[in-house]
Amino acid sequence: MQSGIYLPTAAIAAALALDLMLGDPSWMPHPVRFIGRAVVLGEGRMRTGEPRADLWRGALVSFGIVIATALAASVAIAIVSAIANWLGGVCARCRAVTQRFRRPQQGRPDSSSGQEF
Repeated sequence: MQSGIYLPTAAIAAALALDLMLGDPSWMPHPVRFIGRAVVLGEGRMRTGEPRADLWRGALVSFGIVIATALAASVAIAIVSAIANWLGGVCARCRAVTQRFRRPQQGRPDSSSGQEF
């Protein structure tokens, strides 16, 4: 069974170049920072000190954060779609592609021109 992401070297180079040119706006906090704050907040409120209870509560916090993140992405796509339907479609496809590349794929041939991560 293979796992990982297979991307052509040219695609990786183009993505790196775009990121270096455009980057994240300094005025906009990165979404991962919000997720990190949610983890810290959830851990602080749910921790009891008893290992078994903390395991289940940690799982609940993790599940809640994943669901909240998925809902936030869906709401963002809906807002963008309301502004420009074609752009919402592009955002939805980008989200679908990134989710597809996160899962191992069986039966996919090795790519000699790609990188594995």
